[in-house]
Amino acid sequence: MNLKSLLESRKTGQSAPLLKGSDIPEGTKSITIEVAGVRESPDGFGAPVILDLKKPINGKQAWAVNITNMKAFIRRFGDDANALVGRKIKLEISLVHNPQTGEMVRSLVVSP
Repeated sequence: MNLKSLLESRKTGQSAPLLKGSDIPEGTKSITIEVAGVRESPDGFGAPVILDLKKPINGKQAWAVNITNMKAFIRRFGDDANALVGRKIKLEISLVHNPQTGEMVRSLVVSP
């Protein structure tokens, strides 16, 4: 599977009950996930891919990767989605502007 082609073929849509920044307790600065698998998002979904987590975090088994984080993965690990499987990846919890609501929300961001 090629990450760039997944990024280019992304579609817009509603999010699903996956791991989000708001699921992480207040005061937590970062978390580390371990990738169990990478799968293409369903048709109509806003994120290009979904990462399945080896261990659930706050009851969530997967994380929808947004475009910005997907580009960070491509820069860091290359274009092969299989290169992500088994990796431990640090995610920082950061306040970001939600373009749909105009609010500042907690989000998961790939650590530099």
